[in-house]
Amino acid sequence: MKKYLLLLLIGTHFLLKSDAQDSAKYLTPWNQQWEFLFQQSAIDSSWLKVPYTFNIYACLFHNKIIPYFYNSSNSDSLDWVKEKAWKYRTAFSLEKNISQKKNIILHFDGFDTYAEVFLNDKKILSADNFFRSWEVDVKNILKETDNQLLVIFYPAKKMGEQKAAELPYTLPGGEYSFIRKPAFQFGWDFAPALVPCGIKNPVQLIYWDDFRFKDIQIHQQSLTDSVAKLSAVIFYQNNLKGNVELRITDTVTHQTFWTRIIELNDSGKTEIHFEIKNPKRWWCNGYGAPYLYHLKFDLLYYNADTLFSVVKNYGARTIELIQKPDSIGSSFYFKLNGVPVFIKGANYVPIGTNELWFNEGQRNDYVLDAAQAHMNMLRVWGGGIYQSDLFYDRCDKNGIMVWQDFPFACAMYPGDSVFINNVNEEIKENVLRIRNHPSLVMWCGNNEIKEGWFNWGWQKQFHYSKSDSMKIWNDYQNLFEKTIPSILKSVDPQTPYWPSSPSIGWGHKESLQQGDVHYWGVWWGMEPFSSYISHTGRFVSEYGFQSFPSMNCLQRYLKPKELHLYSSALKVHQKHQTGFETIQTYLKRDYDTTLNFENYVYLSQLLQAEGMSTAIEAHRRVKPYCMGTMYWQLNDCWPAISWSSIDFEGNKKAFHYQLNRLYNTYLLSMVKNNNDIECWIISDSLKNCDAQLQLSLWNFSGKLLWSKNVAVNIPALSSKIYFQLALDSILKKYDSTEIVLHSKLIQGDKMISSADYFFASPKNLNLQNPEIKFKVTTDEKYKMPRTISVSCSKPAFGVSFYAQRNDGKYLGFDLSDNFFSIFPDEYKEINMKSMSAYSGNGEDFVNCKVSMKCLNEVK
Repeated sequence: MKKYLLLLLIGTHFLLKSDAQDSAKYLTPWNQQWEFLFQQSAIDSSWLKVPYTFNIYACLFHNKIIPYFYNSSNSDSLDWVKEKAWKYRTAFSLEKNISQKKNIILHFDGFDTYAEVFLNDKKILSADNFFRSWEVDVKNILKETDNQLLVIFYPAKKMGEQKAAELPYTLPGGEYSFIRKPAFQFGWDFAPALVPCGIKNPVQLIYWDDFRFKDIQIHQQSLTDSVAKLSAVIFYQNNLKGNVELRITDTVTHQTFWTRIIELNDSGKTEIHFEIKNPKRWWCNGYGAPYLYHLKFDLLYYNADTLFSVVKNYGARTIELIQKPDSIGSSFYFKLNGVPVFIKGANYVPIGTNELWFNEGQRNDYVLDAAQAHMNMLRVWGGGIYQSDLFYDRCDKNGIMVWQDFPFACAMYPGDSVFINNVNEEIKENVLRIRNHPSLVMWCGNNEIKEGWFNWGWQKQFHYSKSDSMKIWNDYQNLFEKTIPSILKSVDPQTPYWPSSPSIGWGHKESLQQGDVHYWGVWWGMEPFSSYISHTGRFVSEYGFQSFPSMNCLQRYLKPKELHLYSSALKVHQKHQTGFETIQTYLKRDYDTTLNFENYVYLSQLLQAEGMSTAIEAHRRVKPYCMGTMYWQLNDCWPAISWSSIDFEGNKKAFHYQLNRLYNTYLLSMVKNNNDIECWIISDSLKNCDAQLQLSLWNFSGKLLWSKNVAVNIPALSSKIYFQLALDSILKKYDSTEIVLHSKLIQGDKMISSADYFFASPKNLNLQNPEIKFKVTTDEKYKMPRTISVSCSKPAFGVSFYAQRNDGKYLGFDLSDNFFSIFPDEYKEINMKSMSAYSGNGEDFVNCKVSMKCLNEVK
């Protein structure tokens, strides 16, 4: 399916072209035979077929040289791959319509990373940056037949080590500091050290006679409710004479915004100005519709030949980062179209250990998952990559704002002119590519480098002299506080820039009073979950807690004998040095531990959901003091025990299901404050709301002990207490281990939020068999589960449904709700949204077994 999707996109590209403009021949492994050289020894080598990707690990796997690198402990045995140089080659001929063109270039995008390119035995390019594209004029080198293209990739790690050895001191980050390549590939606390090489995007042979279209940059000059004043800068290569006609229309409404005769020039750039009357605004998810104008630019030559026809999306919106001093410190929040927005989001990491897989469908799933969980922002983390155009397009469409880190993380970087010039070109290219997307609301210089320099003991660890420290810090300031801001000022002055995230380390009280904070007192600091309540910053851009992935994910990549807590293969998929120990420590605090592996996986997810719920509710309760919460991390880059809310197979963990409540427009939150239980209602709605607050006290035998209804008027964009209950008045009557306080917020006949408050730790609760009844309705045609109807006789918690094949293998199972609580007076109907089989065999779905697990029975 992945292969055919790309071919469809390529086909669409050709449909937009005519003979008058540039065209491209794609040299991909799908439509062109590529080979790579596998050299076992000095006298034993062979050229083998490249499969659907240039990724060297995939090439080796598909030729049965290595086992699948994500399985078991296989990743730990592949260090030799990154130590070698790898050669790729192909041969191609030119069709007559290509060979006769006046201009022919080779376009490369995403060399990973140090590469030399030879065409017909002549060296045409040396590349040294994963994040850049490269073009070479090959008109005079090409032949009509049997063109030989050879690409040699040199081991990035060794190249980095050579550059590091040239300095008189050691930079934090080691060799990857010198390599413009995704940092996480060298190993992270959620990622294996798989250091690939290859070509990320298709190689293109681009050819034209007199006109080549390159890009259009749209600039919003001003925006009011009555008019959006825009300019468009068209970039091209041109040898044509005479005038051309430019038309700007909307492909959806068919409205014409501009049509004029313009003159092309030799500078390769033409700027025009146009207006959109009464523009509809682009809003983020939850605040309004993410309206997009689909602006089609048609450039027609005098004989009616189309020089180009390109569609660019435009979203009419303003964005501001507000930092104003106050009595405590300084605010940090985003204003979209003049409205302060409480940010609800997550950190986004690359979807694979190298991103050389064509997997745009999976990337789309994550954006949709974020939108459906009521998120309005994703932070593209600085240890990864600039994302694809398709990612930003989908964020535009779904109202997901993007905080984009530049790819620098947890290291100090060199300051020599060669490195800085390379980075200059990289940043210009990617800013120009991304800046037109309305979803882009922030550029951030780096991840955790300023914090690392001042708080992680680098200067002492690496024994820097005073002059060394000054040189390294001056290089930092030059890159992140001078060079990058200067580039942005010239090419994207309207998007806010933040030099380093976080601005202050979480160990300092100032981190909670100004700027953004990565709060790791929970997890790294081993503090209790309640610390989230007392350590709330102005904008919390990182925090998190690990859990195991689903059994479906674990079974796919581990053998049955490896599925136990002391498995050496399982440990390979835990990249945090003390990860297992930390999970176990927290688990013992709140839950009964178990040696049953499946139950342990389940409890780890409940534990993560509990911790993250405590954090998010705390962040939202204190708004507008805090105006943003973005947990670490949305997704995984490989099958891992990690902080993700969605595992590598796309299965949502308990925490992600909880986000439907935690990130909803209205949030009901109950928290203990001294001797009171406070019932808060938080609203991110732009409108006031009348609702009913229903509170009920239950014992675990299913008896309703007390209830109360309160009519509430909820102001727009508010957070306040609506009811308080004295703790002593309850505990004088009832045993804390036998009761739960349940609350619901009802608007009309719809429940818009709910919450539970326990009076004791989960491990001390005397839960009973809830006598759950559930019925699975299957699709009559396909015999697959469609709905699950659920009721109970006694309160049930952490109710989770899962599906298995006849042989016990777990299936991927995405439901409209899961890991929920249910009470005797409630009835739930859950819809199955999608299923993914362990083996990919559609027959696995038919008559699969649906089972249930809940905290009551696990205890």
